Amino acid sequence: MSDPSVTYVSCGGEGDARRAHTQENGEPPICYGSSWNFVLPADPTPAPRRRSEVFVSQGREPRTYRPGDEVHFAATITGFLGAAADTTTDWHVLWQVLGQTNGQWKGPSMALIVADGRLALSGGNGHPEHGEGNSYQWNRLITPYRDGTPYRIEIDSRLDAEDGWVTVRLDGETVLDRYRPRTAEGKRLGTVYPGQDELTERYGLYRGSDAKPPAYAQMVRQDVVEE
Repeated sequence: MSDPSVTYVSCGGEGDARRAHTQENGEPPICYGSSWNFVLPADPTPAPRRRSEVFVSQGREPRTYRPGDEVHFAATITGFLGAAADTTTDWHVLWQVLGQTNGQWKGPSMALIVADGRLALSGGNGHPEHGEGNSYQWNRLITPYRDGTPYRIEIDSRLDAEDGWVTVRLDGETVLDRYRPRTAEGKRLGTVYPGQDELTERYGLYRGSDAKPPAYAQMVRQDVVEE
């Protein structure tokens, strides 16, 4: 499996080019003003991990965040993910906040995902103490997922390892209100991990499979309101 490739995409000219990541023949993101298409083309022998993502940027470089900062993101998101959206062995990341933990790349601090027929907010598997027999994974349902349905998602979060919170609104209705992440077993954790000093924010389509990956094309459209 290849590592992500760096490319730069623009909505109008070199002056607004921004960083994007593609992986395993994921197409570079295509924008039309504030609307973005993220496409993973059909592949008869698909890799377990594929992606087409763009960074929230300041010029050509990704915007960076530190503990104590706040993140605001709003978009209408429409996915065309097919049968893989309803399995427990496939997952699709549509938005994420990610940084190194003690110098290592692990799971995102927060991610908007589609898996098992659910649109959810999740995190925890990049926590430095996460491992077999000591799970820090958390997952909160936003709504049942239906392919081709547009979802207006607004995310506001304070990034902090102890005092972090996240608010999520779906189609104008608050579904998480300053939620402080906790695992199913009751472990509490923040919206960043201990050992994280700098984070970036990206959105698009990052897909993974623990079984046979889908060979058909998948696409997500994001009509961005605020980033």
